[in-house]
Amino acid sequence: MESIDAFKVVQNGGGVTDYLMFSWYIRPLSHGHQFQSIFFFGVNEYSGYLVITMFLLLLVVSVFLICKKIEGNVAALLSAGMIASAPIVLEYSRSFMLDLPLAAMTALSVYLYLQTEEFDRLRYSILFAVAFSFGMLTKWTFCFSIFHSIHI
Repeated sequence: MESIDAFKVVQNGGGVTDYLMFSWYIRPLSHGHQFQSIFFFGVNEYSGYLVITMFLLLLVVSVFLICKKIEGNVAALLSAGMIASAPIVLEYSRSFMLDLPLAAMTALSVYLYLQTEEFDRLRYSILFAVAFSFGMLTKWTFCFSIFHSIHI
């Protein structure tokens, strides 16, 4: 597991350069998501589940907030329930892959983009920039998913 190997590089005194050059394909934050759970709970299968559960929660809350802003409370509850029980989401929530974090970061960024109101609100514009940055550090295909989502 690359996340565990990356954690060992940092734990054994490897510098920032060693961590950033650990993998040519995987983005740096992909490993970093799991560092806290490995640090507190050790190296086991549950440390990955904890990270994925947090992203699942972020995805459901973000979808709820997007739909609440666009359609209202009833549609928001229905959409949050539908995304939480979608078969592909349930499948990806049982394994440590980057597709669920990608979906969660995309949904959060779309919500924050909607809140910016064409970048007139400074606070939400800064939060959108931070979420966009973390999304790009999560998986390199984030730029395609966010631009497609915002364009629609």
